[in-house]
Amino acid sequence: MLGFKISVDIRPMKKDVRKGLTTLEKAKKMIATNDDFLGGTPCFKGTRIPVHDIADMVANGDEISDLLEAYPALTKEKIESASIYAAAYPRRGRPRKVSGWEKKKPLSSSKINLHELPKIP
Repeated sequence: MLGFKISVDIRPMKKDVRKGLTTLEKAKKMIATNDDFLGGTPCFKGTRIPVHDIADMVANGDEISDLLEAYPALTKEKIESASIYAAAYPRRGRPRKVSGWEKKKPLSSSKINLHELPKIP
């Protein structure tokens, strides 16, 4: 039986982990929770803007420039940190259960205009 040695260089992984933890620490410094405001929902310091709401908007494809215009109290760095914080600290509460109808594939994906619907007598 032959003996084999396997060597794995974990330095790149360690570097990535350190970078991620540093980024998370920076994000945490921008965010505060206060039971007197919004029931303790994590918000950006000095505002009542919920971090998870901004992270959801980014995940939905909203442009950072649009968010900066809508929320002048935020900076690009704060908006980018929202996604990092939300990934590390998900919303409290139960995860939303997917309904049975949401799991099913549609029978048809065609669209019709309202004026094309049959008239009801």
